[in-house]
Formats: sequence, structure tokens, C-alpha cells
Amino acid sequence: MAKQRNQKLKLVCLIDILEKYTDEEHGLTMPEIIEKLDAYDISAERKSIYEDFELLRSFGYDIGSFHQNGYRYNLQSRDFDIAELKMLVDAVQSSKFITPKKTRMLVEKISHLASNYQANELQRNIRVANQIKSENEKILYTVDAIHNAINTNRALTFNYLEWTPGGRKVAKHGGKLYHASPWALIWDDEYYYLAAYEEKSGFIKHFRVDKMQNVSAAKEKREGYRLFRENLKSEDYSRKFFGMYHGDEECVTLRCDDSLAGVIYDRFGKGVAVTPSENGYFDVSVTVRVSGNFFGWVTNFGDKMKITAPQNVVDGYKKHIRKIIKQYK
Repeated sequence: MAKQRNQKLKLVCLIDILEKYTDEEHGLTMPEIIEKLDAYDISAERKSIYEDFELLRSFGYDIGSFHQNGYRYNLQSRDFDIAELKMLVDAVQSSKFITPKKTRMLVEKISHLASNYQANELQRNIRVANQIKSENEKILYTVDAIHNAINTNRALTFNYLEWTPGGRKVAKHGGKLYHASPWALIWDDEYYYLAAYEEKSGFIKHFRVDKMQNVSAAKEKREGYRLFRENLKSEDYSRKFFGMYHGDEECVTLRCDDSLAGVIYDRFGKGVAVTPSENGYFDVSVTVRVSGNFFGWVTNFGDKMKITAPQNVVDGYKKHIRKIIKQYK
């Protein structure tokens, strides 16, 4: 009687079998399919399974067959092919903001989108140079809470954490809640940042999402739309910032060695105007937020990059360098 009662589950079990045990390169013979259905306590005949295949095909499943020691049946395509799944696994494993525990869980879930044979290929264990993973296990729920607040036009309250020299994370401002209006999530330098308008300062500020805790939607509606519209919606917004640190916005001219062309295009996009200069150098004008991180980025290229304009930024960079040199005197 049990096998008769389970007939209603037959189609579900059949597709489960095909998803687990077949793919583009692996298939099952009809006797093997009947045997695996029997493990679900479902009896089946060859003719009825052919009819089930037609039903599943009409529903969009790409069920085919090939000859290898007899006819074998397989699921020939899926929503994600193996190359796409490998890319997703690599992205999860290399993301700093996802904790090691959550990384393992997500990779396991992604593996379920492949056959059992392909799942082994997804255990890639890629190594990322100097990889540091977040310790905030609630990061994905924080991201979800931020999206919900944006979608419902609500402000947010949250604690913002910082490291102590002793290696502990503590809430800034003595644990006092921050209150800000969220406008966008930005991916920069392998971290998630929230761009939010802070009424107290009147500026759009950036908060690293993995340092946010106790995130909750406030009763108040969001504010700062005009500032957001004028600044945040521009496509090159994140390119102006270095490490999401704020500073005055300036159009800066850089003189760069020709070998740095790729660096400039990778950072600012191929739309920037590059002008040949002299002796293997070129000039480029880019809009940036001038901060210590921007100066540090320029210093990273030594004598191959030089700020030539405007003069106030040149003077600011010289002051920045003098302060560093002073420490070594």
C-alpha cells in the first residue's frame, strides 16, 4: 500500500534523482532509475517513466539521453551551469565580509544546485592572498535589514563597532545608537559599505556593514534625498573615494608613467581623458575625494605618479609627506 500512496510523489522524486545523479556527462539507465525510485518506496514501470519524462519536459526540464553501455537518461541543463557555480563559490570564499562559518554554509547550499558529481568540483578551497574574514555572523541579516529599510523609506538605528588595541570590538560613542538614513550599499575594496545621510552632521557618510550591529528600522522616514540625488546616483560615485574615506571633492591632475595606464583605467574607468606628456608619461584629470587614503594611494606608485594640480592638493600632499618623514627623524 505504501508504494501506491507514494505515487503522488513520483514526479518530485524523479526530478530529485535526475538532479542528484545526472548532469551533462553522467546519466542513469532505466533499471537504475527504477531502482532509485524503489528506494523512495515508489514502484514504477518503464512506460510510465517515459510518460513522466514528457510531463517534466513540458514543464521546462531539459531531460535527454545518450548511449553509453546502453541508453542513459540525464538532466542536460540547469539554471546554473558548473562554470557559473564555480564563480559563485569563488566569490563567496574570497569575500572578506562573509564569515568562515557562513562561507561553508553558502558553499554547501550552492553545491546543492549541482549534481553529486559536480558538487565535488565546487569544493575548490581557493586561497586568497592575506585573506581576512569577518567575524560578524549576522552580516547577511544586517544587509537584509538595510535593504528593507531602503525599500520602505525608513531611517536606521544601529551601533557602530571599532577595534581596541587589545583586539576587542566595542561600540563607538559609548554604545550610543547611530541614527541615519540609508540610501545605498556600495562594494569597495572587498567590503560592503552603507552610504547614509546623517542628520546630525548634514553629510552622507559611509559605514562598513560588518561593523554595524543591532540594526533596526526607525519610525522616521529617510532624509537627505536631495544630497543623495546630487551625489550618490552618479555612476562614478565610488571611484572618487579611497577606502570610503571622506574629503573635499577635487578635480586632480596626475602625471603618470605609461606603465600605470592599466591602473588608471581599472580605478577610474576607460572614460577618463588621457593626454600624452613627455618621456614616457601621460597626464590624466580625475575627480576624487582628497583624503589621507588618496595620498597613500598616490605614494604607493613612488616616482611613477605625481600630483600636478590643483596647487592646494599639491600643497596638501607635501604636508602629508612631511608629517610622515618627521616621524623618522
